[in-house]
Amino acid sequence: MKNFILLFVIILLMPISIACSFFSEEELIITASESTQNSIIVPVEENKSQLNVKSKEEIIYPKDFILPIKGSCLTENLALLPGAPRVYRNGIHEGVDFYQNFACVDVISGTEVYAIETGTVIRVDNNYVGLNQGLLEILIDADSKQYNLEQKLDIYRGRQIWLEHRYGIVSRYAHLSGINDDVKLGFKVSKGQLIGFVGNSGTPESITNPGTENHLHLEIRQGSSYLGYGQPQEAMFELYSSFFINKQ
Repeated sequence: MKNFILLFVIILLMPISIACSFFSEEELIITASESTQNSIIVPVEENKSQLNVKSKEEIIYPKDFILPIKGSCLTENLALLPGAPRVYRNGIHEGVDFYQNFACVDVISGTEVYAIETGTVIRVDNNYVGLNQGLLEILIDADSKQYNLEQKLDIYRGRQIWLEHRYGIVSRYAHLSGINDDVKLGFKVSKGQLIGFVGNSGTPESITNPGTENHLHLEIRQGSSYLGYGQPQEAMFELYSSFFINKQ
């Protein structure tokens, strides 16, 4: 009887022993993971390597881009830096403004604007139609549902050029009065290449008080966020200063 029981136990254990001979240690771990209903299963070694992968929030921006206007500087005025409130459009400022008396050089209508880094043109508003009084009234009407916030922001930016650079960084140049003839959709531009000219397109003042809001609005973005999103506004000047080199 004892011999019969021992033989029965051996027969039961044989499939497990055979299974272990057909699977590697890594495959056994994956099989075990499947039993827990994990939606993503990767080899053990890949799991280890993922410990060194930076999250999106940790991506470091390069520090060798140039300023878009020759001889200019960044302002320390918080109202002209990212994070400043913009009550008239129910949002916040997402870029840096280069204004006369706040940029170390003259910034007037027609001032030349240059690419801050080599990149590909992904938007160029050659056929831009300017803001008018009727559209402005719709934009400032809090009860109007004709445009969502993103659409309003885009209209307020006026005539624009967008360039895509390395690491997926995008620079946006807004309120332009004109665009250089060499700038075409899909074309590559070089760092320091002339791309457009300062203006006041898209600003409410372009309708209500023409000529008083000439400036360049520059946005630095990656994905859906601008550089410095979520950080204290007081940190913006230092952050953006580190992004640009001090020469044209």
